[in-house]
Amino acid sequence: MKKKIKVLGVIIFVAAIMLMSTSCKEEEGTPKDAIPAVPTKVIATATSSNAIIISWNAVPQALQYYVYGSSTNSGDYNYIGVTPAENLYDTAYSFTATSYAIGSALYPVRTYYFKVSACNHLGESLQSDSVSARTLVPVSATTLSIDAWANGTLSLTYPETWYKFTASSPNQYIHLFTGSLNNVLVRLYDSSSEDVGSQSNLTGSTLYTSRSVTSGNEYFLRIISNGGEGSFKIAIGSSSAIPPITPPTYSTPLTADTWSNGSIYASSGEQWFKFTATANSQYIHFKPDTTAGTLSSVYIQLFDNAGTASGTMSTLNSGTLYAAKTVTSGNDYFIRVTPYTGGIGGTYKMTFSTSNLSPQ
Repeated sequence: MKKKIKVLGVIIFVAAIMLMSTSCKEEEGTPKDAIPAVPTKVIATATSSNAIIISWNAVPQALQYYVYGSSTNSGDYNYIGVTPAENLYDTAYSFTATSYAIGSALYPVRTYYFKVSACNHLGESLQSDSVSARTLVPVSATTLSIDAWANGTLSLTYPETWYKFTASSPNQYIHLFTGSLNNVLVRLYDSSSEDVGSQSNLTGSTLYTSRSVTSGNEYFLRIISNGGEGSFKIAIGSSSAIPPITPPTYSTPLTADTWSNGSIYASSGEQWFKFTATANSQYIHFKPDTTAGTLSSVYIQLFDNAGTASGTMSTLNSGTLYAAKTVTSGNDYFIRVTPYTGGIGGTYKMTFSTSNLSPQ
């Protein structure tokens, strides 16, 4: 009979341990005669770009506190963790009896909302009023130099990227150089994580936006894809002119009045040609290929041998098959071709001449 009682006692002990791991636990010797009151003085404080600490006043008779969170004040509040206890949901958690730190899974410069409840073996209190905190700008953002291009990549796994720069003038221009990604949203913040202007959409046809800033101050730039994923270049300029870029050595050479085959892969989003001007006025001609998988509309931008943009960007398509450019005879120039629609590729033909008549 004693042996059966011993086995039963072990079973009861194990069951009690399992219950403690999933609900509020009772500590021996501590009187518990009521469900705890709602926690008060709840405060949320951002400590970095992805960390927030929630704290509150101790509640009499409480053995544990549950923390709930939401990305919107009016949305559902989901369970985040419990303290003091092991947290199985946030691998970067830490806690004390009346605080809880979230150290992962948060985005920079976002507002998050939190509620806290107290509980003991009799049950859980109502949740507290919501509090909020806005995460900070990321100090580890990639540093940009004025008028210098930096590479960027956005994916479904990493949907945003951050840069920082020190303003060199009261007005700074944010320039996009499209690649396989040609549609992004940009937003500027100061070092206090406050917005500087509104969000702007940069695309293959709108390649820059400007912001009023304070010269000498540090600013942070967030870039988010506005559809799709891929690569791009970004620069902070001192004017609306495209900052100089180094043309690639693999640019395809063009011969006057002779069609050259062009092909753009969706993964690269661009193709470069080069030519030596034969007159002070040249016409850049475009022709969609007659086979399947053609590009029927493209952007072209002319650069001189130093990588400085020459003139403005032009759109070529079945209705506009050429663009006139003013150049210097005998000098070398580069043509950058990008699809009118981002994320696609295809074939086409390209040449240049001294006439607006399409070469045969």
